[in-house]
Amino acid sequence: MLDVLRLGKPLLVVTNESLMNNHQEELANKLKDENYLHSCTIKDLPQAIESFDQHGLRPFPPPKLDIFPMFLDSIFNFS
Repeated sequence: MLDVLRLGKPLLVVTNESLMNNHQEELANKLKDENYLHSCTIKDLPQAIESFDQHGLRPFPPPKLDIFPMFLDSIFNFS
């Protein structure tokens, strides 16, 4: 999912409702709430495809690869 977003492609995520502790749906809903993608369930897929509008979707930001090493440096006083 994140690889597609990083390519700048509009994305419609279809979540699997039958999963226990559905983290897939939680992530999709969070990214949907922030306007990075659209999401739906399988039963809503036909209507979601029909009404899909990529305008208003935000570009997904690039990863900040230096955050974790900086955090470790601060904890272990490496800097």
